[in-house]
Amino acid sequence: MNLRSLSRIPISLDSAWPELIERRLDVQRLFIFLVLPAVLVTPVSLLVASGRQTGYLPEMLSRKPVQDLMGFLFIAEVFSFVLLGWLLKQVARTVGLPLGHDDAYRLAAIGPVPMWLSGLGVLAPDPLLGSCAMVLGLGLSCGTLYHGLCALSRSRGDALLVASVVHVSIGACVAAWAVLLVGVLV
Repeated sequence: MNLRSLSRIPISLDSAWPELIERRLDVQRLFIFLVLPAVLVTPVSLLVASGRQTGYLPEMLSRKPVQDLMGFLFIAEVFSFVLLGWLLKQVARTVGLPLGHDDAYRLAAIGPVPMWLSGLGVLAPDPLLGSCAMVLGLGLSCGTLYHGLCALSRSRGDALLVASVVHVSIGACVAAWAVLLVGVLV
């Protein structure tokens, strides 16, 4: 497995998914070595952005202590990993897709990585660039979840069914995030 095949995970079913499935990555190791570092990207980016005197974030962040916001974001992102794994498993079972407990959490660990890395967008000097990075990260995460669910459930023919599972799972997580962010920013 190389970096080129890993970069194609969100857009291709045949890139690295067969090898990832064959490896049967340990969920605890994925959590420690992938999820925890990835969820730290946004809080650390906010800390760096709050220390700069340019851009749009210092004024917005001056209303709330940055350390409180960082802690909240870290906990919310770890919670979103747990919620996404549970949702993937439950919704897949509801529609009849074979997705085991460990596979659901493997996918929940790998799928949101582009979204978590899009937290670097807060370092952009323009809010439009930061927003574009977030939207791109969300799109790549949806693609990763879709192709991963197709590969893990071995259901290439049920594209609409797989898309509905990803839609419901991502929709619930985005709704939870919206509620949390409104609570933090108000």
